[in-house]
Amino acid sequence: SFIFSHLSFIFLFVEKIGEAALAVSNIIRSLYVFLRMPVWGFAAASNTLVSYVIGQGHSRKVMPLLLKIIILHAHSSFYYFCSDE
Repeated sequence: SFIFSHLSFIFLFVEKIGEAALAVSNIIRSLYVFLRMPVWGFAAASNTLVSYVIGQGHSRKVMPLLLKIIILHAHSSFYYFCSDE
């Protein structure tokens, strides 16, 4: 993706600065990838659901499905960022 390619360029640039900066850069990159995994999974599941509905010939059901996906995503994001635990 666009952001990932730019982050890779930044990490390559940081590599030239020094060993400590490279260590910090690698930790940050690992955290970034770890935190993005649920988002990638959610995106893959959403794509699968929409493709399944279209493949079944129910094109009219795509927009209601997308609305449900958006609501579920908003709810899970709100819970993730606003929970006290």
